[in-house]
Amino acid sequence: MTHRYTTNIVNGFRFHTKDRATERTSQNSEVLVKEDDSSPEKEYYGVLQDIFELSYVGGCKVFLFMSLVGCGTTWKGI
Repeated sequence: MTHRYTTNIVNGFRFHTKDRATERTSQNSEVLVKEDDSSPEKEYYGVLQDIFELSYVGGCKVFLFMSLVGCGTTWKGI
C-alpha cells in the first residue's frame, strides 16, 4: 500500500513538499545531499517534490523523498 504526504517528521525534523511550503510562513522544502563529507564540491541542493510511504506485508514501512537536486545549473530527479 502507498500513501502520499505533503509533510513528514523524521528524527525531529519537519519536512514539507514545495507545494505545501508555498502555503506556509516558514519554508522547509529544501534538501541537501552530501556525496562525500570531505569535499564541499560534492554537495547537491534540491527541492522536495513528494513524500511517499510504502507499506509492506509484515508491517514494514519505508518513506521515499522525491526531490529535484541540482549541482550548479543542472537539475535531476532523485
